[in-house]
Amino acid sequence: MKNRKVETIPLTGDFKKLIGSPECRGSWFLMGDSGMGKSTFLMQLAKELTKYHKVDYNALEEEDRGSMGELMAENRMTECRKGSFMLLTGWPIEDHVERLRQKRSARIVIFDSVQYLKMTISDYKALLAEFHNKLFIFNSHAEGRQPVGALAKKIRFDADVKLFAEGFKVTGRSRMSRGKLPDDYIVWQEGADKYWNKI
Repeated sequence: MKNRKVETIPLTGDFKKLIGSPECRGSWFLMGDSGMGKSTFLMQLAKELTKYHKVDYNALEEEDRGSMGELMAENRMTECRKGSFMLLTGWPIEDHVERLRQKRSARIVIFDSVQYLKMTISDYKALLAEFHNKLFIFNSHAEGRQPVGALAKKIRFDADVKLFAEGFKVTGRSRMSRGKLPDDYIVWQEGADKYWNKI
């Protein structure tokens, strides 16, 4: 272990404060109720990650609706390095796996969301085993502080980075933090102020 080289993602700014410098493999898990800023956060995170690797964003839930186009425009995704970001509109997992088997495929994959991802827990394990050098980020619906569905619960248990969105603020913990409490990440300041000032 001492001599093993570990490839980390040198996140910057508020992402580094939230997540640290994680390995670029395994799984991350984000959950929260509807309208709490999850997809916006994921798009902002995707933009940060394109500085280092190619990113596939599989919009399983919103697919090619206008809301996804608005989300990309709001976060100025055209500023990403050429060829570093690809939006896939509702690709079935079988097709996405074939894409990942190609040379120069994306190193990082975002699935939005787990509840629209037609795969079993065995499929999930096989995905991580086959693509052990890739990072998979899963977005999930939640009921309170619990993810919805058996697959989401399994992924959350396994995840190296666990994130929770509420009121346009993301909190998290990571295996890299070693007990250190990370800073919160504000997705949208005005929305966060309105939400948390009412509580």
